[in-house]
Amino acid sequence: MREAPRYGKEFYRDRAEASRRSGEIILSLLMEAIPGIRSAVDLGCGTGDWLSVLRDKGVETIQGYDGPWVLETDALAIPRECFRPIDLNQPGDLSDRRYDLAISVEVGEHVQPANSPALVRSLTQLSDVVLFSAAVPGQGGTGHVNERWPSDWADLFDREGYETIDVLRGMIWDDDRLCFWYRQNVLLFLNRETKAGLIESLGRRARPPLSVIHPDLYLLKNKNAIPSVLHADVSARDALKLFLRCTGNAFRRRLPASKS
Repeated sequence: MREAPRYGKEFYRDRAEASRRSGEIILSLLMEAIPGIRSAVDLGCGTGDWLSVLRDKGVETIQGYDGPWVLETDALAIPRECFRPIDLNQPGDLSDRRYDLAISVEVGEHVQPANSPALVRSLTQLSDVVLFSAAVPGQGGTGHVNERWPSDWADLFDREGYETIDVLRGMIWDDDRLCFWYRQNVLLFLNRETKAGLIESLGRRARPPLSVIHPDLYLLKNKNAIPSVLHADVSARDALKLFLRCTGNAFRRRLPASKS
């Protein structure tokens, strides 16, 4: 179970702004690619920001699951009846109904490694369409105990009969409005049996390498890279922009978060 929060409501409200902004952009692209989403579940929803975005977009049924710490923040962005506290390491049977979309973004790194298959199985029990991201090795973050490459997660979904679809990252890779971890890690997984037509239309055969590192993370972790970039033939304005971008991301990575 994820660590209980130590901050007040204002902190989580400010923290939610970046998450919600990322959710609005990614979910808009997703709903364009996959129309007809009327129900959604978020496993590891945090304060429910992404579900709140979907509700504003007209998704009629939403359900969020995460640790009881969420209620302690007094910052839940969805109706209380749409949230259920659980232990993500032992979620139990969640297959009482299926949804048009299941979400789990920057959550897998918080579960114990041995429970990774169970997390994936729970998601596939909930929906034929899964929007998923999780921290890569070395990404860093509060409570990260299970950083894995996307290809490792793809293997787990493959065992459940789900195809990996990497169509979103190319659309958002250079979009500075989003947190870099979403741009780097977000993937779609679709049920091969029930979503065969959708898999084909979204580009099943166009699968680049899944395990890639975003430049923002590289610069954040490799401090020696920043001076070399700044000594390149760039303008003072671009150099300042790069510095602020890197230091801003560094600040964000030091904040405990429900979604990375």
